Amino acid sequence: LRFTVKDYGKGIDPTEIHKIFQPFQQAATNEPKHGGTGLGLAITRQLVRVLGGIVSVESEYGSWCQFTVLLPKNPERPIITRTQE
Repeated sequence: LRFTVKDYGKGIDPTEIHKIFQPFQQAATNEPKHGGTGLGLAITRQLVRVLGGIVSVESEYGSWCQFTVLLPKNPERPIITRTQE
């Protein structure tokens, strides 16, 4: 199962992408902060991993960002294992 969410906002600076899945982290922007704790993507990543899947991000800074979640058809056969993380 694959689903994708694409946001046509500001995108994510390539120097910030490495930290967006870490708890309490948010990508820096030049705009005022609009709330949020920085937990949403960290929680999403953990839930997807528990289900044996992966979540990835692509971005064109200044234009868009896209998040893709891949989940296995059979939870007994995960896409990624703990040793691959």
